[in-house]
Amino acid sequence: MYTSLSHDYQYLDAICSNSTPNNADGDCLAQNGVHDKDSKSSGLTKLEKIPFKFMDMHHDVYNLVIKPYIEEENILPKTGITVIHFDGSIDNLAPEDMQLRLQLQPSTPGLLFDNIGIEYWLKNMAEDGYLKHVVWFKPPWTKGVNDGHRNVCVKSESGSEHEVILDIRTLGRSVFEDVEEDFQDFQSYITEHLSADDPYVIDLELNFFSADNTFTEDHDKCPEYYKKLYELFKIKEPASMSSVDIQVAAEERKKQLNELEEIFKYMHENKAMPSNKCDYSENYKKVSKFREELLKYYEDTDRELHWQHIFDAGRVCNDYQLPVHYTERSDIEKMVKDCVGKILNMLPSPPLAVTVAIMYDYCRQSPEKDLDFIIELLKDLFNSKYNMDCANFIGY
Repeated sequence: MYTSLSHDYQYLDAICSNSTPNNADGDCLAQNGVHDKDSKSSGLTKLEKIPFKFMDMHHDVYNLVIKPYIEEENILPKTGITVIHFDGSIDNLAPEDMQLRLQLQPSTPGLLFDNIGIEYWLKNMAEDGYLKHVVWFKPPWTKGVNDGHRNVCVKSESGSEHEVILDIRTLGRSVFEDVEEDFQDFQSYITEHLSADDPYVIDLELNFFSADNTFTEDHDKCPEYYKKLYELFKIKEPASMSSVDIQVAAEERKKQLNELEEIFKYMHENKAMPSNKCDYSENYKKVSKFREELLKYYEDTDRELHWQHIFDAGRVCNDYQLPVHYTERSDIEKMVKDCVGKILNMLPSPPLAVTVAIMYDYCRQSPEKDLDFIIELLKDLFNSKYNMDCANFIGY
């Protein structure tokens, strides 16, 4: 479950020390092949080819790929993993069911948030203690969160805490904004924070290259469907920007989403509203009215009304909607070769694995032929730099 409070991002960027690393010289071109390391990755299973996994849904990355590589196949270590993450959406930024404490200046008390973050599958990876560092490259059209450095403490339901470094960088301004890309800064950062013996994986979502918010087009037979959905999931703003009031708002948001999820899950499984509630809450009444409106235009079947999909659309309704950016093929090619490709050249060693999320059903970022075009470009790029095993598609 996620929450994406717009005011939280503004507050975070106002108080967070977005430090940039000191410049460091060095040529850290990645070498072809797989890891053969003597320190942090020693003892891992050595593969002739680097796993290159494509899948439909991004949340499958951890359970179907990363976790088995750690716990069963010994391809990834049990601690200290860095994820180089290329993603264009902020809808998955902050799971609402965890607490994130920002470590500000040493003399400043830590602040608790449910509102800054890392993708849901990365959150699970952090809770299990495997994740150390996330470097998130986002395209210029992704709004709602600024570039910068955050030290985040992930608190799991069991009470254990794990610190994760989250660094956000915008990549692609040279393609879309006609400004020079600061690759020297990227190189300095990577040189400082990623050594040749640090275990890392590369993860990409195709909406980094081209994006569409198809949720706004769903159920268009119902007048103002998306507006009604927005009102149902509307976020209650905090009384003030104090940490206490933000925490109260986050807790209320958590309660709201939990209840809505329970109702929508019941509707998905039973094709009816829950009938065992003694006291019908305000959220229950709103969902019931929303359902009645939709049933005027659609039949209650998974084909016409997929309630889980509608819930997923609702929980990303906020002031920062899913990004929409239709990218021409020529610019997609530049993003792959001139942006992602140059970042790969800066990495000090090959990744232990590469994952790609297509997200076709949820995003349909561009026509299917363009998705295939992006996939082929990525396969060509990674094959040109590493010895890749890209024969395995999962769920696509």
